[in-house]
Amino acid sequence: MELKANAHTDKPLLTLIWLLPSVIIIGASFFSYANVDSVRDFIEAYRIAAGESYPLTGPQMAFSFEIGPYWFYLLSIVAASDHAWLLISVFTAILSSVKFYLAFKLGQFLGGKYLAVLMVVSLC
Repeated sequence: MELKANAHTDKPLLTLIWLLPSVIIIGASFFSYANVDSVRDFIEAYRIAAGESYPLTGPQMAFSFEIGPYWFYLLSIVAASDHAWLLISVFTAILSSVKFYLAFKLGQFLGGKYLAVLMVVSLC
């Protein structure tokens, strides 16, 4: 009978490299400032949550194309639950930090753990 190592216990700490920038981004969101784009997004989210507005267009990405109103409606879910700017800011940071995990998993799939670490570092 052959014993196999548990896949969850023999993972090196390197596989958690995506967690460091995620924690930094989420932690920094508690002290972030409001810029023109975030204020526009927050105001639209509050207006949707209050039932005052239902936009059909969304923000522009890099002044080139619109992504649709999905972003506003996603933020309005948080705005409806609690009218706190900080909560929306932290929610936005959590969504933003998911990219590090996804980059790590994609790099792991394409070329192993070293490519995964390289992809996470390149996003930083």
